[in-house]
Amino acid sequence: MRIYAGTLAIAMLGMTMLAPAAVHAADPPANWSAGLRWMQPSGFRSADLAGHIVIVEFWTLGCYNCRRTIPAMRALDALALDGVTIAGIHTPEFEAERDPRALARVLKQERIRFPVAQDNDSKVWNSFGNEYWPALYVLDRQGHVRLTHIGELHVGTDDWKHVLQVIDTLRRERSPRG
Repeated sequence: MRIYAGTLAIAMLGMTMLAPAAVHAADPPANWSAGLRWMQPSGFRSADLAGHIVIVEFWTLGCYNCRRTIPAMRALDALALDGVTIAGIHTPEFEAERDPRALARVLKQERIRFPVAQDNDSKVWNSFGNEYWPALYVLDRQGHVRLTHIGELHVGTDDWKHVLQVIDTLRRERSPRG
């Protein structure tokens, strides 16, 4: 069952948690991004996520709470943190949100520059076991979920500071290759 971002459930669940590295039960499958249609940037491929810290953000263009989170996502992108990639996963709630042209217009209007994929069949949504818009998952370099944030995210809030702290911690962790 999908619970919509504007409901009381989101207000009650608007939390952030850090998952220990050893907990893998909630991790998406390693190929969670395979076969996605990346709307932008041109030439972006799911393989480009490998070895990166990935901020996966589930949103849909008709969701008011998702639109209110866009400034925070643009601010994260503007930090241009080495080894960190945002993956906006547009999972539509309504039929009209499935139109790639409508999504492309919103990406341009909202000045969203980070990679965004269309998840019209909810494949990625389901692989994460996600139930909310907006929802943010921070994956470490091995693809393990290390932070989950449900609900809006705003620059300067305690949740924002916690997200940045977790990303900083993950950036300092040794890469499995190095």
